[in-house]
Amino acid sequence: MPGGNHCDLLADDVLGGMGAEAMSEMVERARAIVEDEMASATGSRISSKLARRLVRAVIEAMNEPTEAMLLSATSRDYFVGHIDTIDANIVFTAMVDEALK
Repeated sequence: MPGGNHCDLLADDVLGGMGAEAMSEMVERARAIVEDEMASATGSRISSKLARRLVRAVIEAMNEPTEAMLLSATSRDYFVGHIDTIDANIVFTAMVDEALK
């Protein structure tokens, strides 16, 4: 198929064609895991391009922490009195944004 296999073209349509941005270490680690898990589950490998796009989509979905995540972060003994949910949200979002660079 010209321009890529059908899985890559589907990923472009479904995930918005994220392009070839620089990958972070987190995305690269997750990509390798996705490729290995897909190969183990299906007996065939998916392309690195599709694996990266899937990983980026999942990480982007996690960009806003849940209330439970914020509560967990602010109730840890070493954070009590030092960080509130607004701070935890800012830190978490910044960490996810960095993972996607």
